[in-house]
Parts: sequence; structure tokens; C-alpha cells
Amino acid sequence: MLNAVINVSRGLDVKGGTLDLSKGDFSGLQSVTIGGKSVAFTKDATTGQVTIPVPAANPGSADLTLKFDSGSITVVNGITYVAPTNVATVVERPVAIPAGTKTLSTSVANQVLQAVYSNMSNTNLQCYAYAASNTAAAKAAAAATAAQVCAFALKANPALKAAPVTVIVNKAKAKTSAVGIKVYH
Repeated sequence: MLNAVINVSRGLDVKGGTLDLSKGDFSGLQSVTIGGKSVAFTKDATTGQVTIPVPAANPGSADLTLKFDSGSITVVNGITYVAPTNVATVVERPVAIPAGTKTLSTSVANQVLQAVYSNMSNTNLQCYAYAASNTAAAKAAAAATAAQVCAFALKANPALKAAPVTVIVNKAKAKTSAVGIKVYH
């Protein structure tokens, strides 16, 4: 018996992935199909959590059907496949902070909040650090500033998944907008 209707809140990359179901009693689960194709699933003996491997597919949606001893439940369009985002085409939002800055001003915090909440369906965060020179010290200072900004962004919106900070040498940006943020789906 399921405690609630199954809801997949995020799309899966077209490469597939896994779907974990943990709320409900899955003891009578016999089979799982995605888009009419049977998939093997595993069930943790201790927690009862079911892990379903989701095969690769083209962008679109597929029905998810769970067959139990007592009957079946089908979640129409329960799996949504999305094409991966070309990060290079995502608009970067500059953050007005010099490289090496150790504290975030209210103005900087507001810029970050505007970026992370500009679209609530966004799930990914990429931060860029702009260093004034190619020295290890300049790169480290820029990376530390960007890491601080990204940490604030993740604290503000824990639903985001962050990629590692990318450091770019750009003297002009390092003075005024040493961090760039891309938030995307």
C-alpha cells in the first residue's frame, strides 16, 4: 500500500538514472515497467526502499507502472526525460564583488538570491571565479570568493546541485565582478 501517489518532482536526463521510492509498503511489489518496458528493481531488505533503474530515452515522458500482488498502479507520464542543458548557452549573472573579498555585503547577497530564485524549476548551479592574474595566489583568492558566494547560494536554495567552481583569468572582471553565476535546469 502506498502512502501517497508517486510523484517524480524532477526530470531525469535523457541518459536515464535511478528512481528511489521510500514511502509506502513495497513488500508485494512484483514488477515495474517504464514506458511499457519491464525494468529490474531492487528492494532494500532493511529499509524497504525500492530503487528503479530508469533506462535512457529521448526527451518526453513515459508511464511508470508498479504491479503488486493486489493490483497495479500506473502513474501516467510519471517519468519525464529532459535533454541536458548546454551550459555555455546559459546567461551568466555577474556578482559585483572583487576577488579576494571575504564577506558578502547585503547588495551581493541580494544579487545571489535573485540569481538562485529567478526560476524555481532550476536545479543546477555553476559558479565562475575571475582571477586578476595567472598566479596561484590570485586564482586561490578568486576561487575562495566564488566558493563563498556559491555556498551562500546553496544555503539559500538547497535544491540546487553545484558543479565545481571554474577559475578564469580576467583582470577587469576580477576587480568588479569576480564571480559569475549560472543557474539552470
